[in-house]
Amino acid sequence: MRRLVQRLRLPLLVPFLLSAGCPAPAPQVEPSPVEPAAAETPAEPAEPQPAAGPLVDAEQMARIAEGHRPLEALVAPSRGLVYVLYATDASGEDPRADDDGMIRLAEHWCTSEELTDNVDRLQRDLARRMRDRVREPLFECVDDRCEHPAQMEYDVAGHYEFAPVEGFEGPALIAVEHVESAGMTEDFLAEAEIFVRDQRAAHAGATCD
Repeated sequence: MRRLVQRLRLPLLVPFLLSAGCPAPAPQVEPSPVEPAAAETPAEPAEPQPAAGPLVDAEQMARIAEGHRPLEALVAPSRGLVYVLYATDASGEDPRADDDGMIRLAEHWCTSEELTDNVDRLQRDLARRMRDRVREPLFECVDDRCEHPAQMEYDVAGHYEFAPVEGFEGPALIAVEHVESAGMTEDFLAEAEIFVRDQRAAHAGATCD
């Protein structure tokens, strides 16, 4: 009986307290569980943006060929110009030819005399191609390279490579490759490709300092 009274004591007091004008005891509210802070998601690394276009486009290359901007002005003095030639000696009298009648040449031009003489020859070659175009546009430019095709038998296809050079304004012409390609066999072109690749690797990073 005492246990029953003890269990009923609090419920019986509530109406008694209310009738006496006393506030009822506030119900106990259990605290809400605290949610752990969400871990911050690391930011994704920014993807590299694609290049906006070639360093020198076909229209600019045509203006260079026409002499509106001299080719020599595109050579950075600190870098110079690498020139690679792979062709047959059509005249049979070229002193650069080997005993087998092939011209396999790789040079790095640095001095003002070398640049003036040799780059002027390249400039005249480009001007001739602009006068006797085999297609329009004559040049195709992608990324750091502009190319023109061979025009006739014994002629060479040209590859003009550009790159940013510290301390030089605008893209600099760093290499020119000439490979005889009109009507040549696959074996000839494969050997030419190997020669050009090896010579470019040998002159990679060459400077005139």
